[in-house]
Amino acid sequence: MVTCSEILKAARLGACVTGLCVPFGAMAMAQDAPEGQTQDTEITDDVDVDTDVITVTASRPRGMVVGDIEPDVTLDSEEIESYGVSSLAELLDELTAETGSGRGRGGGRPVVLLNGQRISGFREIGEYPPEALARVEVLPEEVALKYGYRADQRVINFVLKPNVSVLAVELESERPTAGQRVVNEASIRRLYVNEDRRWSVDAKLVDRTSLLESERDVVSDSQGTPFAIGGNIGTSPYGGAINGALGLAGDDILVAGQTGGGATPALSDFAAGTANRTDTGQYRTLSPAQQEAQIGFSYNRPFFGERASTLSGRLERTETQSRSGLPQATVLIPQGNPFSPFDDDVALYTYADELGPLTRISESLVSNVGFSVVGKPGPWNWTWTGSATQTDSESETDTVLQLATLQAAIDAGSDSVSPFGDLSGQALQQRKTESTSRVAETAITTSGTLMDLPAGPVSSTLKGSVQRQTQDSRSVDQNGETDVSLSRDTMDAQANVDVPLLSADTDDGSFLGDVSANANIAYTSLSDFDDLVTYGGGLTWRPVDALRFIVSVTQEEGAPSISNLSDPLQVTPNVRVFDYTNGETVFVTTIDGGSADLLADNRRVYKIGANIEPFEEQDISIRFDYTDSEIENEVSSFPNATPAIEAAFPDRFVRDETGALLSVDRRPVNLASRTSRELRTTLSYMKRLERPESGGNRGPGGGAGGRPSGGQRSEASAEERPQAQRPGNVEGAAQGERPRGRPPGAPPAGDAPPPQDGQKPAAEGERPSGPPSGGRAGRGGGRGGPPGGGRPGGYRVSLSHVWSIEKTVQIAPGLPVLDLLEGDTLGGSGGEPEHTLDLGFNLWNNGLFMRSGVKWQSATTVNASPLSTVGDLEFSDLTTAEIRVGYNLDTKAGLVAKYPWVKGMRVSFDVENIFDTRQKVTDASGDVPLTYQPDLIDPIGRTIEFEIRKRF
Repeated sequence: MVTCSEILKAARLGACVTGLCVPFGAMAMAQDAPEGQTQDTEITDDVDVDTDVITVTASRPRGMVVGDIEPDVTLDSEEIESYGVSSLAELLDELTAETGSGRGRGGGRPVVLLNGQRISGFREIGEYPPEALARVEVLPEEVALKYGYRADQRVINFVLKPNVSVLAVELESERPTAGQRVVNEASIRRLYVNEDRRWSVDAKLVDRTSLLESERDVVSDSQGTPFAIGGNIGTSPYGGAINGALGLAGDDILVAGQTGGGATPALSDFAAGTANRTDTGQYRTLSPAQQEAQIGFSYNRPFFGERASTLSGRLERTETQSRSGLPQATVLIPQGNPFSPFDDDVALYTYADELGPLTRISESLVSNVGFSVVGKPGPWNWTWTGSATQTDSESETDTVLQLATLQAAIDAGSDSVSPFGDLSGQALQQRKTESTSRVAETAITTSGTLMDLPAGPVSSTLKGSVQRQTQDSRSVDQNGETDVSLSRDTMDAQANVDVPLLSADTDDGSFLGDVSANANIAYTSLSDFDDLVTYGGGLTWRPVDALRFIVSVTQEEGAPSISNLSDPLQVTPNVRVFDYTNGETVFVTTIDGGSADLLADNRRVYKIGANIEPFEEQDISIRFDYTDSEIENEVSSFPNATPAIEAAFPDRFVRDETGALLSVDRRPVNLASRTSRELRTTLSYMKRLERPESGGNRGPGGGAGGRPSGGQRSEASAEERPQAQRPGNVEGAAQGERPRGRPPGAPPAGDAPPPQDGQKPAAEGERPSGPPSGGRAGRGGGRGGPPGGGRPGGYRVSLSHVWSIEKTVQIAPGLPVLDLLEGDTLGGSGGEPEHTLDLGFNLWNNGLFMRSGVKWQSATTVNASPLSTVGDLEFSDLTTAEIRVGYNLDTKAGLVAKYPWVKGMRVSFDVENIFDTRQKVTDASGDVPLTYQPDLIDPIGRTIEFEIRKRF
């Protein structure tokens, strides 16, 4: 190996000329790079032999994140292609298992970076086409601290190719294998990237038709209700004997269905002891109809040298229509009414089918604009971001019939108003809601080096942000109008410091390997809450190349969102729920919206993580993440109707005198405390397939010798490989270590050789023109090249397992602690599964791609209450599988030659829930409660999707 000192001696002696010194110097610096430099070196022309100085300038790999924490998962462009997605938003959804975290507040996306930098928001890049990506990196939560975020979300870094132009049009249709629900989508995306400039525009239309209960195998619950088309006679409240009213003696008769007579029936027009029944499936939606339209743009360009700015905007409109059954009418008929044939007071229970189903129509319009400004690279880097979002939403919900005028006329004995008459003239009560929320925020983040220590530089990240939120909501119903207006001003300051403690690459290198520590603190001032403080710290230890440990602790205070406080009140009738107290399925009225009395929460989270790459010659990684969290006053959606919940929040439940549940107020609440301990294990294995032999019809840079043997790692190019796989990359490969999977002193396996005379070097994501012979220079036969060359394929297998060790909740002080793993529950889908598995398989090979996955969760049990008549509920384990298969038609040279219009076309076929499986729920007798019928648990079931995508 040629060393720097040898080159300097040669320069002093004049034994070499600049043309020889420069390449050898680059080789030397790549293999013996001091801390802080990377392999991607740039040799300047300023070589002054007289001063015995050779100047070598190091540049960071494109899109690399700051710091020395390596990605847990890295996907290159071909692996991304195997997912068969059409946008970054769809890709992010596919990576849920990889981006999941046990530390956050749940349900949120990971922190998203673009080219290793903050952006104004995910809306800025969510519709970018995946062809623009050189690689995707998934990183631990600790990396979020280095960008001014809190360490409760994992980080995903999208790295774009430096030069790419994509115009793509896509049509797709999805439908279940049963029922009439259809989802049709059309989209167009245009993205242009040229080094430091980029712009994009996109538009999308989505139409989803409704799915009705009548289109599924749903057993009606009408057996438990007296309401029916045609009407039934009973007592008020329902359940008493009506023998006397019918003039009958003997056993008690509870109901009599009207069989004829119209508005003036006779006693013979009622069937004693027989009730009319109505299946309301055609009046209830399992999945609502929805129409969605969106359009967006982004524009980025440099200014004043190396600074860059981005402006983006998006407009999204959604309309949703749903049905919630038929309006119910309870008409009291006093004795002596001129239209009544009965000898006593009775009640008529009927559906007003003349008025059609109860509906809810909701509309929302979201408008967003964002910007970001990235400062000139230097000792301290800074980013200024900002965004403003306005969401306008309104809804109109049918609630109940307005029968007061009708009832008054009947009570008065009017001879012109029959209680058995047509109800089409009666009005439906409606609740109308409107809300407008506005969020405007801006943040400045700066990072740089504070000082140098023997083990490396001490770096810091500082962030300051200001946010203004307002929400105005209005609810109108028959009782009047309710207006709520809230605003919140938030000022946030955060600091993070990373300190290298030990390094194996110093002159007196530590036998313990590399050790670094970080500390962080955040102060948040809110106009409507007390000031909040978050602080934490962590330790990163890498004893050997193949092993990394991360330990961290966070103490955080968090305020409820303004929407949790002020969302408009929503009242929905005829909602099917399971009443755990009585062990029965009932229809109730639900109340949703915001709760103004919510408190801020306080959470403490410990994490211990380990990342292992056990074999140098194989691309295998194993990741363990153990988290232990305790939360006080957690803001939670309202739990299910269990006895424990009702005991804690008795004012949220309304029951009649018989104990039947009538309504539930489901607005969010604070839970006293929650404890969670879980272990996440992720295994990943990736294998490159051998480049196919194709004789003289090889793609550029192709050839049998293009891929190293022995299973060594081989990526697309030196630029596309993540930093952990580049020799001499100090930032990503633990300060100068050789990349794993390559023998000491060997040239980088799979790297492209330097360009020959007159040959243009390949940029990241581009297919180089290729060397005259031998070696691998880019992806032969790739997109845009001769299809006959044949692209090297590969496959990836990933397995994610979550073991829930402890899940406990105390709903309110003084109440027992609920064990969600041992029969207690908060939600309507059973207890917390102790184990969940997510298995994924990706294959890509010469235009063919396949993505398949299997998900499994263990069974749970929900303990019955003392009043329940059905005993414990058993929720079975659940296994679902999906597969997506597709083909890029332009990889077939003969097909393209015969049908030129197929160039750039991709077709794919997707089946979700292949075996149409659903969780099975049974009570102690083995019966399925009506609420937990399979088609109610998962109304969609197996779906098939066909997609055609054309790139121009």
